[in-house]
Amino acid sequence: MKKKLCECLLDGQPAVVYTQTGESSSASATWPNAERRYIEVVIGIDEKWSQVLAAALHEAFEYTMTEHLQAYENAHSWHFCTAHRLFVLNHQQFTEACACTADFLQVITPPLLKAWKAQDKELRKKKKS
Repeated sequence: MKKKLCECLLDGQPAVVYTQTGESSSASATWPNAERRYIEVVIGIDEKWSQVLAAALHEAFEYTMTEHLQAYENAHSWHFCTAHRLFVLNHQQFTEACACTADFLQVITPPLLKAWKAQDKELRKKKKS
């Protein structure tokens, strides 16, 4: 189930962050109408805390580097798959991507940790019964 966690900025753009159970994490641009564009970031919270935080970091970095045209697709791939994506950036671009991602993580980490703790507590209860 997908639940809204918070609204914030990712790379200076509006973002809506959700948590979900039973699914993996993702990030994508969304246009609900012509006037409003935002980034939808969905973080799976069924894993250990370090894996949840790593997923948030992964999605933020991937989105930022793609927006800054530092992500390339293999033209010889048989099908579209993000596993084939190649990121090419120099040290300064990496520093900029880190800054964009750090601002995002600073905002989402406290509510994400709270949501993860609640989910983890529920999972532990189910294991006991």
